[in-house]
Amino acid sequence: MVNLLTRHLMVAVLAPVAACCHAHLPPAPPPGTREPVRTCNLAQTACAVSDPRIPSITITPARDPYARWTLPLHAAHVLVSKGGGTLAVFAPPRMEATAATPFLTIYRRSGAKIEFDYGRLYPELLKTPDTLFPLKWGSVVEVNDNDDIAIRSARGELFKFSMKDED
Repeated sequence: MVNLLTRHLMVAVLAPVAACCHAHLPPAPPPGTREPVRTCNLAQTACAVSDPRIPSITITPARDPYARWTLPLHAAHVLVSKGGGTLAVFAPPRMEATAATPFLTIYRRSGAKIEFDYGRLYPELLKTPDTLFPLKWGSVVEVNDNDDIAIRSARGELFKFSMKDED
């Protein structure tokens, strides 16, 4: 009985102290938080800043900084079109994915969104669409003056995608 009473008394005394001191500590940062990443196209006519702390990506065309637009997501691997009206977002390397998992998403300032999934790179995955596979999409091998992206899949095949603005 005394032990139970002592335990309740300690909780009653220490709880307000713990709450008081904990309230003055800054919140712990989310795991994996990094600094913002800035990516510009080769011509330096538009840039994107991806901030994992918010998360958001802000795209700013150099010719008109007031025409900036924002996406409510974070991505470390992006490409910006020459005009700044299109953003290509590449999926991070995945341990496992399904045929329906996007490896590339094209976002337009107009709000349009086009997703390309692993089933496009690896058609045999469509036979078992819900099964998880260890997948990597490959690498970007070219971005040309027409805002075309060429990627090489992990198996060596070449695929082309357009990120031309909708002007």
